[in-house]
Amino acid sequence: MTDILHVKYAAEVFGKFGPTGKIREVIEAQIFDCGDNALSGSGPVDEIVKFAKGFRIPVRVVPTKLGQSVSSADTVL
Repeated sequence: MTDILHVKYAAEVFGKFGPTGKIREVIEAQIFDCGDNALSGSGPVDEIVKFAKGFRIPVRVVPTKLGQSVSSADTVL
């Protein structure tokens, strides 16, 4: 059952056989480059996303702490 209707950032839950179709709120995230090198420590997702926009190389924002289930989000990481 969905606890929160809409959040700013969320991530889809992957199970043993792939995506489950369920999304959860992202509370903390971390930035990685294409070689899986950590470019930042784990922190609040809003601050991490702002920091990620400053890189001149492609980066991935990876969720490190998830919250409750949600029904929709502005951005799915």
